[in-house]
Amino acid sequence: MKESFQMKILYLSDQDLDNESGVSQKISMQAKQWLASGHEVSIVSLESLSFFSADKQRLSPAKITTERAGWKIFIHLVYSSWVLKSVLKDCDFDIVYMRYRLYSPCMKRALKNRPQIVEINSDDTAEYKHSSILLSLYNRAFRHLFLSKVDGFVCVSHELEKKFLGYKKPTIVIANGIECDAFYFEVSQPNLRPALVFIGSPNQSWHGVDNVVKMANTLPEFDFHIIGFHGVNTQNLFYYGYLCTEDANKLVAKFNIGLSTLALYKKQMKEASPLKTRQYLAQGLPIIYAYEDTDFKGENSFSLQLPNNETNVLDAISEIRDFVNKVYQDEEVRKEARRFSKNHLDVSIKEKARLSFFGRFI
Repeated sequence: MKESFQMKILYLSDQDLDNESGVSQKISMQAKQWLASGHEVSIVSLESLSFFSADKQRLSPAKITTERAGWKIFIHLVYSSWVLKSVLKDCDFDIVYMRYRLYSPCMKRALKNRPQIVEINSDDTAEYKHSSILLSLYNRAFRHLFLSKVDGFVCVSHELEKKFLGYKKPTIVIANGIECDAFYFEVSQPNLRPALVFIGSPNQSWHGVDNVVKMANTLPEFDFHIIGFHGVNTQNLFYYGYLCTEDANKLVAKFNIGLSTLALYKKQMKEASPLKTRQYLAQGLPIIYAYEDTDFKGENSFSLQLPNNETNVLDAISEIRDFVNKVYQDEEVRKEARRFSKNHLDVSIKEKARLSFFGRFI
């Protein structure tokens, strides 16, 4: 259903969208929902200062090619925010939306004093501390300048919301959603052995791929499939490396159980809403995870929640074995997982709440 008034929304992305990253996929999903609700959406990448369409097509040539590596990232932060004013000169917008990013000194002048809403997806101080000492120092020094100019926050978890209450800005919690109908769903899978799948990314230790390997070594009666990593295959552990979204969807649909984030404690966090969890459920896979999910408790027939600690897998091997054997090839559990996804996790539900929040600032 269309909103009762039309908004002109400017989405500032920190990266170009013509790629398969989870961030670009999420921005595309959000923008499509806003357009479907009757609003106008302009997407500008702060990486190149190109305009992009909601389906991730580049609409204008790059205005900046400054490399973003090492100390050059600071040159990019200043130069891109300075040039942004001319890029947005003829762009009409009522409100600005962006994910949390490093402070850019000339940003405010380019945004025409329009309300700025920032999406908080992680604990920025902890994340930059683990990625780069230089970026961590810069973020700690200037994050207050950035956040003090923000008009509202959209946090993906209640845990993150608490970290930003001190700014006394309007805040809403909206966990990550997913476009359920974009994922393959099959009621049953005739695998001879239980097949568990894990989707992860290199250099993100909190995903817990090491725990998947421990699980495979301890449960030789099950097969484990890892997407996103390269490794040496064994009798029950198989690596597929990076796969495009379409190929990953087709592959996941063939398996029985999804393995989600298993080591969030490495980020000093307890709560999350990983996109892979939502993908598994959309495709009808019961899940095993080790964190507090913003959208549901571990009390469903389609989920097994492990403790969020270093020994969670080895301590719960018997529970994992029992759960897998129970839900393996259970068509009703697969249907329930899919149904829950459509009724509670679909992006249409999430974006309706986000648009309503935007309306408070116009």
